[in-house]
Amino acid sequence: MTENPIERTLIIIKPDGIARRLAGKILARVEELGLVIVGIKMIKLTPQDCQKMYPKTRQNLPQIYTEVEEHLTGEYSVVAIFEGEGAINKVRTLRGPTNLLEAPAGTIRHDLVTDETRELFRQGIYAGNLMHAPDDKKEVGLEINLFFGEGR
Repeated sequence: MTENPIERTLIIIKPDGIARRLAGKILARVEELGLVIVGIKMIKLTPQDCQKMYPKTRQNLPQIYTEVEEHLTGEYSVVAIFEGEGAINKVRTLRGPTNLLEAPAGTIRHDLVTDETRELFRQGIYAGNLMHAPDDKKEVGLEINLFFGEGR
């Protein structure tokens, strides 16, 4: 049996999560996975941050990308680094898929997203999905450096 390595990951509680006062609930759910907060702050993302985080979306889905960028840069977000065994996969599983209509019970994007947001998603309109989490170690490294590196 292979043990999960101790690793770090990052989450962003997006402006819709902040507006709905879900930051504490989302952070607690991540902590319940056995992960520990090792860095946290509230920031307003810039267009440059979004370009670095979502290059594929920007290239392949420009209309959606524009909506995501406007959402993320409009208000403040909470950015947190978590550490623990298998942190990246644990957080990705808890987050749930980008497609809100496919998010299973027990995920943030199923349990905490509103029916109104799901309906807008069904219509092809981006209305937020509460949190972001990078997909792999490369993205984790890029985003930790982006939000917690020098000058931030």
